[in-house]
Amino acid sequence: FIVSQEVEGVDLVTVVTEGIFSYCGVKVKIDTDRHLGPETAIVRAAGEAIGHVTTGEYGSQMLSLGGVHHLTGGSKAEGR
Repeated sequence: FIVSQEVEGVDLVTVVTEGIFSYCGVKVKIDTDRHLGPETAIVRAAGEAIGHVTTGEYGSQMLSLGGVHHLTGGSKAEGR
């Protein structure tokens, strides 16, 4: 899951409904009423930037994850 929340003892989970893969990244379509952030907002995993919120498509919010700068930058050794 991408986003989860507990409301009055009920677990609400948003699931990925579509993924578009490229050579080194993925574009993820998320169907949810919950605002994930403005366009260009950084998406982090374990404190490290792994992507960003991108322009919505098909009436859904979209995330762009991965890409050469996210996969080899930050704390990761170049070329890994």
